[in-house]
Amino acid sequence: MGYQFLHVEGYARSAGKGKTGGHNLSTIVGEAERQKGACPHVESPLPPVILFGEMPTQAVVDAQTWAEQAVDGRGHKIRKDGLCLLAGVISAAEDMQGWPEYKNATTDFLRGFYGDRLKSVIEHVDEKERHLHFYAVPHPGERFETLHPGRAAAAQIKAAGGLKGEQNKAYKEAMRGWQTLFWEQVSSRFGLNKLGPRRRRLTRAEWKAEKSVAELIQCEMEKAEANAAKAEASESEIRRLQAELAAIKKELATAKNPPPASIETQKTKQFLEGFHPSVERTYQERLERLRKDETEEKGKQKPPTSSGPCPGGG
Repeated sequence: MGYQFLHVEGYARSAGKGKTGGHNLSTIVGEAERQKGACPHVESPLPPVILFGEMPTQAVVDAQTWAEQAVDGRGHKIRKDGLCLLAGVISAAEDMQGWPEYKNATTDFLRGFYGDRLKSVIEHVDEKERHLHFYAVPHPGERFETLHPGRAAAAQIKAAGGLKGEQNKAYKEAMRGWQTLFWEQVSSRFGLNKLGPRRRRLTRAEWKAEKSVAELIQCEMEKAEANAAKAEASESEIRRLQAELAAIKKELATAKNPPPASIETQKTKQFLEGFHPSVERTYQERLERLRKDETEEKGKQKPPTSSGPCPGGG
């Protein structure tokens, strides 16, 4: 089944020395959109497929607009190498089953996590490993850290006077939490492990054991979803049955000339077609009860007959 892979990075209008591999907004968007000369690692580049939002070019425009109004912690305008665009990548193994559903679930997760800060989600279809990229921009007046769980946690510790080591610890814990959240809400449903064996130094036996557990979780979640769908269908069926019974009761209560038994039986068979046998039994029991109630009600309304002597008789 394999394991999940997701990574996020911040980018600026101009890359600072030694930062983010020398990449900036223009180089990132060039690679994302397969612009000429921007992706030499791809043999036959193809345009990206938009899964959500806009093309990365427009996300970059939004990031530049945000950067022009943003200020740092001292109230100064951020520098050209100040981060303004969050870019992320999420990938899956080539042999993974359910990739279309996985990328849809991933897009839903990103939309829920970032809200309208999420500007673009695209898929690259010209590489062996299936993957997608996403791009997010802060709201006006927000700090860039709003988009990045690790940076947000480190900034909080720094503001409280924490040392660099404490900030790094908070950063790592927050990113592990983000990875776990994605695994719980998305990857676990597709039988993926949260981390790979090398990253966690697992033996082959331990890795195979975890794969089997992940597959079991996927199987149980599929069963749960199927049972939920059945329950919803049963509720819908019951509501339909109740509505039909109410209509029949009303018809029986107001009908002056009830239809012949043969026609009534035909209607009943048509109505019950496709239902579970237990539903048919319930229907017949309720119908008999309604008939009995109707008969008793008519009996009450019939004038009584007297067997005694006539008035004035001797």
